Amino acid sequence: MPFTMEGGCEPPPIERLVHRDGFYKTSLGKHIEVTVVECRFGPVLSLTLTCTEGWEGYGAECLMRVIAQRITDGFTVTSGNERSAFLIKTNGEAP
Repeated sequence: MPFTMEGGCEPPPIERLVHRDGFYKTSLGKHIEVTVVECRFGPVLSLTLTCTEGWEGYGAECLMRVIAQRITDGFTVTSGNERSAFLIKTNGEAP
């Protein structure tokens, strides 16, 4: 039986996007991986950062790029830290 919200309508689907950057750093002899996972549920959006140890600065830069893009899409940051952020659509429309 599918889940229905108050009023009998189905909830909006959860959309998951993955923003990823990876490269081999020859001088260190290792692969560097930075991933920002974006989950959307209606007007609510969460971002989570994972990255190779020691590359938190570059990871934070990538996270800020995604946040900046979502702000231009009409979202507002409601809370966050160096590895995650929660945003909400400010004009009340679902993305």
